[in-house]
Amino acid sequence: MLKHAHSTKSHANDAHCKETHTTKSHANDAHCKETHTTKSHANDAHCKETHTTKSHANDAYCKETHTTKSHANDAHCKETHTTKSHANDAHCNENTYHENIYTKGKLSSSEYHFYNSKIVFIINQNLRNI
Repeated sequence: MLKHAHSTKSHANDAHCKETHTTKSHANDAHCKETHTTKSHANDAHCKETHTTKSHANDAYCKETHTTKSHANDAHCKETHTTKSHANDAHCNENTYHENIYTKGKLSSSEYHFYNSKIVFIINQNLRNI
């Protein structure tokens, strides 16, 4: 998955990724978790760079980060809603669909998180095939 996350620049020269790869899993990366829970996604240097160089919806870093938490509290989605059509945003469409399954009571909380982990796995598997 990580090989594809930074396809528009030299992955080896990305200090954040160098550290991430050698010390811990990207999914459990404190930088990624902290960035999206404590400050605006728009002000995150990693995401600013990502947004300007390629489609956010196809960015493995962002896909992984945003599929496992509430769409309503997702700074990226809040920002997206005010700048472009929500209906045409692949990232928001995907998250809204999965969140609605949970909020409509079709899955328990534990089942929802299990389901989302499967979605992340499928996304990552597909990215490996690109």
